Amino acid sequence: MSWARSKDDFPSPSPERSDANHIGYAVRPGRRREGHATGMLAAALPIAWRLGIDPVVLVCATGNIGSRTVIERNSGILTSTYDGLCRYSIGKPNLP
Repeated sequence: MSWARSKDDFPSPSPERSDANHIGYAVRPGRRREGHATGMLAAALPIAWRLGIDPVVLVCATGNIGSRTVIERNSGILTSTYDGLCRYSIGKPNLP
């Protein structure tokens, strides 16, 4: 597990491997809607790709608009919905 820290705050968990997703992240309620989760996911994606995880798979509840927005802002493609869950895929970009 790694941590994202701010100079005036307690640490919040940054992206980590988990059983359901390739990457998991959390931001404490008082710091949400500030772009922290979007940044944590953006930072974790190159690490996952270097580990050979391609595409990266992320799952969240269909009603979790915050997580859906974070994933979509990081180029997540909705691949399926089932049992109240959205499954997203983020592939490694083909850069020259």
